Amino acid sequence: MNLKEESFFDLLDNQYKEVDNKDQIDYWVPLSNLILESMEIRDSKNISQADLALKMKTKQSVISRFENMGRTPNYDFIARLSIALDHKPGMTLYGDYMAIIPIEHQEYIKKLADSENMEISKYVQKLLDDSIRVKKIKDNHTNILHTTSESVIKENTSNYQMADNSVLTPNNKDNNFVKMPLILSSN
Repeated sequence: MNLKEESFFDLLDNQYKEVDNKDQIDYWVPLSNLILESMEIRDSKNISQADLALKMKTKQSVISRFENMGRTPNYDFIARLSIALDHKPGMTLYGDYMAIIPIEHQEYIKKLADSENMEISKYVQKLLDDSIRVKKIKDNHTNILHTTSESVIKENTSNYQMADNSVLTPNNKDNNFVKMPLILSSN
């Protein structure tokens, strides 16, 4: 393949497949991602390294060293960086299970969380929980559909209550679910 036809990330992926020290490379991926995220946010807000340094009460050269992986940041630096970029610091040992909302969706998620009077992190967790719940229900529904037609009739009369008190109701046309508000009877 011609180098000009190959994207930068494809080139990196192909090189990664050929190396023997994947564990050493994987060790630095979270820091690399943190640097790329901070640069992406800085760029989206038109903040220079010098402006960011002022907000963080540090020098521009410190920001440059960080962005060029010449400095391994401590927690204080990461927290100040996050706050300077109008975010809350976050850290987890569950990196494999962590999800990142892409920058282009963050404002939308913030509006949704605000509309439900929730903190963004709690709203994102609710979205994730509901999504997992829906996936489990669909998987269960599909498994039941494959058992017997008698099971299908029983299953199609079932509703599944969600965390927000809405109800998922099986849609017989396309074997998907329809989210409906929960209506409580006064009986």
